Amino acid sequence: MRGFFSTWLAMLMAKPKVALFALGLGLVALYLAAGLFSGYPLAFLWLAGVLCYGWLKRDHRALLAVGFLPWVFAFLAFNVGAAWFSLVSSLKGGATVGAKLWDWGWLTLSQLQPPDSWARAGVVAGALAAPALNALLGRRALHDERRVHGLRVADSPAKGTGRWGSDRDVADVCEFGPPRPGHGGIVLGKLRGRMVRAKPEKAPRVKRPAHALAVAGSGGGKTFNFVVPNVIAGACDGESLIVTDPKGELTPLMAPWLRERMGYKVFVFNLADPRYSSFWNPVPECKTPAEVYQAAQVLVFNAQEKGKGSPFFTALETQALTALMSLLRADFPESQAHLRSVLSLLSWPKDQLKARFDSAYRGGRLDVEGYEAFRGAYSHWENAVAGLTSKLALVRDPDLAGLLSRQELDLEAFGREKAALFCVLPVGSDHLRPILAVFYHFLLDRLYTLARSSPGQRLPVPVRLILDEFANIGRVPKFQEIMATARGLGIRVLYVLQELQQLKDNYPGKDMSILGNTFAKVYLGGSEKPTREYFSRELGEAAVYAETERQDVTHPWDRLDVPKRTRTIVRRALMEADELGRLPEENCVALFQGHYPLYLEKCGWTELPQAREIRELAGQTVADVIEARPDVQLQLPPYPEEGDEGEEPEPVSRAEPEEVKPAPDADFIRQLFQSEG
Repeated sequence: MRGFFSTWLAMLMAKPKVALFALGLGLVALYLAAGLFSGYPLAFLWLAGVLCYGWLKRDHRALLAVGFLPWVFAFLAFNVGAAWFSLVSSLKGGATVGAKLWDWGWLTLSQLQPPDSWARAGVVAGALAAPALNALLGRRALHDERRVHGLRVADSPAKGTGRWGSDRDVADVCEFGPPRPGHGGIVLGKLRGRMVRAKPEKAPRVKRPAHALAVAGSGGGKTFNFVVPNVIAGACDGESLIVTDPKGELTPLMAPWLRERMGYKVFVFNLADPRYSSFWNPVPECKTPAEVYQAAQVLVFNAQEKGKGSPFFTALETQALTALMSLLRADFPESQAHLRSVLSLLSWPKDQLKARFDSAYRGGRLDVEGYEAFRGAYSHWENAVAGLTSKLALVRDPDLAGLLSRQELDLEAFGREKAALFCVLPVGSDHLRPILAVFYHFLLDRLYTLARSSPGQRLPVPVRLILDEFANIGRVPKFQEIMATARGLGIRVLYVLQELQQLKDNYPGKDMSILGNTFAKVYLGGSEKPTREYFSRELGEAAVYAETERQDVTHPWDRLDVPKRTRTIVRRALMEADELGRLPEENCVALFQGHYPLYLEKCGWTELPQAREIRELAGQTVADVIEARPDVQLQLPPYPEEGDEGEEPEPVSRAEPEEVKPAPDADFIRQLFQSEG
């Protein structure tokens, strides 16, 4: 027995906190026993609840809430009841009930009369309400301007100044609330329940690019949360809209509303089902020899497999296609001047094709650039034929060939008047990259030309391009320069990717320049690691308070000691790459140039006030938007007769040009790449 007491005495001397805790625990036990056996069972239950809840939460605020709220409820219940009964009693001429701060009888189970019974009910109600109220008040945002993953942000420049932004931080470049006429912007998401719309042109001093990027993996909700809301926002701003529709769902949904409610002219360029489409022909779209060469270059480059293709054969095929498109423009009827006719000319015998080129040039119908391109490719014509026949095989589809055989779309008109163009793509549209790339190349070129010739060098009607599945469009020439200069011309580009690697593949070495000219970047979710790492780096790090716990558990009684808690300031990434991979489906993050990033809730288009009208007017298919065009009788150049060496050149008023000798292949290719650079 002596050894037992000496051991505990030594422990108490070495651990005074443990001694005090043991003493307090003993007193509490005595108090509980007294309460239990002296007729106050509610006191026993109350104190047991306080100790258990406080021990579980390890939070003094929780302990105070659970400890005092029952007494507050009891006090209020009794005195409200006393005031009521006093009022009723005074009206009847009876005695009044005085106020009371506390009565131990409230903790008994004996029968009480109102308002004492009300006070007992208040004790029970307070005991039940305290944990719920504490949990409700204790709910704190995990990500806002004051917290990062629930950790409080510290004011410590030595550890980092990054944090999440608030509405005040982006007020100079954003507006809040749903889009409305005259106030569209770029819909990004919701911050504390309010829609956030980026308007970089709002900045009073720094003029920033007005473009935006959304990155979302499969199932990330890019159409629902980004594309459709920004079609609505563009319509509210009165901009012409060029919208890529990868599945054919946007066109029947949005086109009727744009046409009937917003006063838009609606056009459809439907590569998924050409029967319901406007015509567009890249051959007559070329107005100059330089544009013919650019179109040929875009078609050939985007038709070859990524990372493959010899520079020599790429240049050779570009020469040959330039020559054939020039010949079709110059020496064939307009009904035969289309891409399908190029395949027909590639099947002509070499000598007969040469005779046709010679005749057209000597007759003054073919420009010198087209003739030189043919003569430059002539010595390796068989190689050019093999390459081009493979690359242009997609236009053997009669529906697609017919779609590209006539000219209806005036691309410049989208900058002159308010109109919407939906470019509908089939599922798995990679093979259409050559057509899409040359289409968007000419579209941007026509808009640039119009802007340069307009007052103030700005489009009469601003144009918003919303390019869903941007990677499937292919490589548009000079796209990085367009991103840098389009803002001043009234062109806004919103493009959507599944991962950033797609941008790097299409624009190697220029992807960072394109991203640098993108004002807002929204991450809607995804699993691709390099993309998550990029956003994690761009979000940056914050200085936060971190608490650590330490407890000595060498001896069994050490577990009774209160753990020591230490608070330090550490650097913490706003979002690690793996955390972005686990981003809740309802959330997204947005990066801005020169501003703190935002942690947002996604905003679906059905939350916008225009959703009801859109649903009411929406069609089911593209056929509800545009009528089926008549069947196209595709006309091809007739195959030359056996022994036909071509027509004699027609007399021309100018002097007969000298025969152009083909330049050596190496010199021509070198000149070609110099002109491209």
